[in-house]
Amino acid sequence: MNLETARTNMIKQQLRTWDVLDDKVLRLMESVAREQFVPSQYHNLAYADTDIPLDNGHVMPSPKIEGHILQAVQIKSTDIALEVGTGSGYLTTLIAKQAKHVTSIDIDEKMIKLADNNLKKLLISNVSFEQGYGEQDWPSEENYDVIILGGSVPKVPEKLKNRLSVGGRLFAIIGTKAAMTATLITRKSKQHFISKSLFNTQIKPLTQEQTTNPFVF
Repeated sequence: MNLETARTNMIKQQLRTWDVLDDKVLRLMESVAREQFVPSQYHNLAYADTDIPLDNGHVMPSPKIEGHILQAVQIKSTDIALEVGTGSGYLTTLIAKQAKHVTSIDIDEKMIKLADNNLKKLLISNVSFEQGYGEQDWPSEENYDVIILGGSVPKVPEKLKNRLSVGGRLFAIIGTKAAMTATLITRKSKQHFISKSLFNTQIKPLTQEQTTNPFVF
């Protein structure tokens, strides 16, 4: 399989047809070799419209979901971003190529090491990794311009919403089982948030340990 052709077809046949139309996002996703983040046995599926299994029950979401995430949060070069759920580091890389700095959190140390290694190969240096749960109060008191949850949650906790800067954007897939909605939450002021439903989908829940238990806040 010609992976460069597959990458181009991903843009034309998956992202564009699923309303990922932001040229900046499309150029970014075309510039990054997704197969570098996929287990070797799944290289031929790197650009397929499917979730890809990773170790310890983790999955890599389909490209159209990742494209919609980036299109929704509209990352700027001055943004400080928080990613909850590192995976193999593909989405981390896409975020880092647009943002000023990214903090990526994952419960699974193996995933962190894999992602860190993948990013080092690409000479990406504006990412810091933390092992733990996304609901923890991290030592830094810094707020974030962008927060991205890499798996579904029953609801977005107030604690995470309150880590948004005014004007900040949070992407989450909210719901359980078959009823999940991709949602963009924007902080308009210290007390006021607006929520916009984007599309219906399904994705594995974030986990609080190396099982399939829902991510509990």
